[in-house]
Amino acid sequence: AGAASREPDWKRARRLASFVEHNAEYTLRPPLVPAERDATDFFLFESKRGYCTYFAGALTVLCRASGVPARVVSGFANPEWQTGVQGAWMGTIRAANAHAWTEVWIEGQGWTTLDATPADDRGDNAPSLFEGLGDTFKASLT
Repeated sequence: AGAASREPDWKRARRLASFVEHNAEYTLRPPLVPAERDATDFFLFESKRGYCTYFAGALTVLCRASGVPARVVSGFANPEWQTGVQGAWMGTIRAANAHAWTEVWIEGQGWTTLDATPADDRGDNAPSLFEGLGDTFKASLT
């Protein structure tokens, strides 16, 4: 909504990323997707709760639906950096640093990273005790 009919792909993709980021909640314990439902549809329009792969998948589907080439990418984010041998920087990557994001194809630039996961939750997949209790409480209410 509100996009110009000839809005550039990058601007359109950023608008979609902002929509996904601000209309869903990050959790490592999302509700189960009903067997008869499409996972992206369920995330975007009903549960609005998930982790980075939910956000990346939803943004990719929305971009493709609006004519912007997009793909899901996975890797690691936020390694713990420290000075190593002879002053070289070394990073420790843990399973909790796993992350997924979207890349969109921008003419003249190539594949460009776009992340719809809320910024505070990118590559931090180790829930604290309080987050786990909060997720359990919320799940019991639904």
